[in-house]
Amino acid sequence: MFPEPLDLILDREGIRHEYRRFCEHRKQHPREYPAVQDFTGALWLVCVIIGARLLFNRLLNKPVQHLLERRKLPAHRQEVYKLLEEIWVTLGGMVLMIWAIYVASNGLGKCSLWNRFPCLHGWPYLPAPAILKMYYNVELAWYLHLLPKYRLGYGERDSIDMKAHHAATISLILGSYAVYIHLIDPPAGRQPCS
Repeated sequence: MFPEPLDLILDREGIRHEYRRFCEHRKQHPREYPAVQDFTGALWLVCVIIGARLLFNRLLNKPVQHLLERRKLPAHRQEVYKLLEEIWVTLGGMVLMIWAIYVASNGLGKCSLWNRFPCLHGWPYLPAPAILKMYYNVELAWYLHLLPKYRLGYGERDSIDMKAHHAATISLILGSYAVYIHLIDPPAGRQPCS
């Protein structure tokens, strides 16, 4: 049985002992826990997303231009790119949101979307399931691909506020993964370090 987090806070020696147990378990099972290496896939995914974005722009450029002309709206290159950008970001955001809901409701053991309390059971022994690692990689790649979009010619220039937003989001993604804020539960029936 794992100690309750509040009991650990009140017992300093217990904290040290539990932390040593945690470190030992992590050494024995390194692939189960979050690590920087888990994000190497995100670097490849950035390239894939940028390629998809370039293809998206190429395939939809003329249809969007014709749509704007038919509606008697300005159909300049900038207006077309602005609409393409809005469509791309909306579609990408929807995919990420649907996947996040799926992971939160199905991929985290005893946790559910409506009851997050079981997520901390067994802390700090919270191995990251593969589906969660994959989601983090895709989300990180999505926000990384938004940073160079203007310089690489596949998106509109962002304001300094938006660039700061992307940088903060990337920091939060990496930070939450590194310090286990993803609130996951060990697989059912598993007793680490027992």
